[in-house]
Amino acid sequence: MARNKRKQGVSPKRPHKHPQKTAKRIAVKLARKAAQAK
Repeated sequence: MARNKRKQGVSPKRPHKHPQKTAKRIAVKLARKAAQAK
């Protein structure tokens, strides 16, 4: 949360146009990691 607050009001270097897409990609990455751990 603190990280987001600091970023507020400042244009980030790489703005995320599709937050859902990014979240899905992260979820897929985590799932893949879990599968490898198994």
